[in-house]
Amino acid sequence: MQSYVRDLETNKSVMSEVEDIASRSSTPPIEYSSQTNILERSLFGSITAVSPTHSSPAHTSYAMEKITSLLKQSQSEIISYQEQIRSLLLSKASLSAEITSVSQKCSELEQRVVDLPKIKKENKELQTRYDTLLQMYGEKAEEVHELQLDLADVREAYKAQIEQLLAKVIR
Repeated sequence: MQSYVRDLETNKSVMSEVEDIASRSSTPPIEYSSQTNILERSLFGSITAVSPTHSSPAHTSYAMEKITSLLKQSQSEIISYQEQIRSLLLSKASLSAEITSVSQKCSELEQRVVDLPKIKKENKELQTRYDTLLQMYGEKAEEVHELQLDLADVREAYKAQIEQLLAKVIR
């Protein structure tokens, strides 16, 4: 009977730890109260059935086995719930990191959206300057071509004059 009470106290302390962990996390706590009440009713019902005045050794043994079985079952459930809590906490941490990452990307994109009109304006100004410079270059290139043609004409005229003068001198 003392070992049962010790196991029950251990069970309650484990449940308290699980509830403490669940209350510290920001995730909704897992409901243990209904299962705890069922366990306590089963255990305490067995204890009242095992009173020393109404018990036989076989009945006491059966009740202790039932209590032990219920205790092991509840401990298994607690371990399962603890694993679920650990898993949920890991998922929470992972999702928190992902939310942080997505929030940073969102902030960067928002900043880009804010900067976009300014960049478009600068691009338009640069395009206007480029078009103006391209037009000026085209005009200068055309002038150079015309001057080269004029120079070629002047050379031809100069050669013709030199040939006429040479022809007059030779005659």
